[in-house]
Amino acid sequence: MRIGGLLLAVLVGACSDGVDCDRLVKHTIDVAVKDAAAGSADAKAQVEAAMKEQQAAAVKACREHAKKKSITPKKYQCAMAAKTMAEISKCGAD
Repeated sequence: MRIGGLLLAVLVGACSDGVDCDRLVKHTIDVAVKDAAAGSADAKAQVEAAMKEQQAAAVKACREHAKKKSITPKKYQCAMAAKTMAEISKCGAD
């Protein structure tokens, strides 16, 4: 699984005007790392490194996508309240 690609895919679908992209990306990274922590310590370390590596690109993609206004405040709040990556992924689905 390409972790960085997953991060970008989830966030591009969840960014729009009025969205704090820095906060959303950090939250998504935290959730992904927690999900990975359920596995081995190695898996957690790999996910954390991959996510941190993609953080700047994810924030940039979020901000660019924000200009298209493709998210409602409801979707943003959903993502910020999510406790798992599966929950975050569902927030962008209509």
